[in-house]
Amino acid sequence: LADGALERWGRIDVLVNSAGHGPRAQIIEISDEDWHKGIDTYFLNAVRPTRLVTPVMQKQKSGVIINISTAWAFEPSPMFPTSAVARAGLAAFTKIFADTYAADNIRMNNVLPGWIDSLPATEERRGSVPMKRYGTSEEIAATISFLASDGAAYITGQNIRVDGGITRAL
Repeated sequence: LADGALERWGRIDVLVNSAGHGPRAQIIEISDEDWHKGIDTYFLNAVRPTRLVTPVMQKQKSGVIINISTAWAFEPSPMFPTSAVARAGLAAFTKIFADTYAADNIRMNNVLPGWIDSLPATEERRGSVPMKRYGTSEEIAATISFLASDGAAYITGQNIRVDGGITRAL
């Protein structure tokens, strides 16, 4: 991955880590194997590419890493237990990484989408959002684009909620 990008462009400016979906079940019914799959899907799949690009970004003295997380990392839902647990860990990893590599001008942030229009819509979900609508993929992409830009050069180690106000925490 990193070698291919370096061959083609000579540098790596931005890495966006985004995972698919891991196992779901009632929390005490999740097997050890499925917990491991969830950690692999939501946590280690962000850590592994980060390990690959960090040395390159250190040499460049710049880089941005953006992890797509979830609003449920800070507003846990029984609907997504492996995601909520693993992505809470990703939030801790992000803060530690950001603090460690900030002096190298490498930034890492998380984007925390709520209900997004790529999911099947339900009135119950829509009604749970203070804005009374799902977010759009374009809104998530615009947030990522901003975080990758020079306009966000002083933002690192943060969890950016793009959830229509669904997160109740301050």
